Amino acid sequence: MKFISCMVTHDRPKQAIQTLQSLVFQTRPPDGIVIVENSSSCYRMHDDPMFVCLTNWAVETGINVHFSLHMPLGMVGARIECERIAVSLYPDQQTCFMVVDDDHIYVPDWVERVTKALEEFDVRRSCRSYRVSC
Repeated sequence: MKFISCMVTHDRPKQAIQTLQSLVFQTRPPDGIVIVENSSSCYRMHDDPMFVCLTNWAVETGINVHFSLHMPLGMVGARIECERIAVSLYPDQQTCFMVVDDDHIYVPDWVERVTKALEEFDVRRSCRSYRVSC
């Protein structure tokens, strides 16, 4: 099963990187990360300071990250866009999409505990993909 972290962020590079680092150093790291920069002050991705900061982080860590810069969507719209991108990247695989906040530090065994809970409830038998929001 694939585990994809979906994060919506808005001009908070320091907090976003701290969140991403807490995900990367999980006992079971995500297979991919999707980041939607929502309502950025700059609408050209290569000029956006947030995008540049996160790109540099992704290159340094070697993590599989997919970025998207969007016009204002609001939080709900941005989360839906984040999940839409994640589903399009992994369409044929059983996948858990973990929707994460960009200002939260996740304990090192968070993904492992979520996995265990999902296996206990045997959700994989009834659905191809599902979402965990925390």
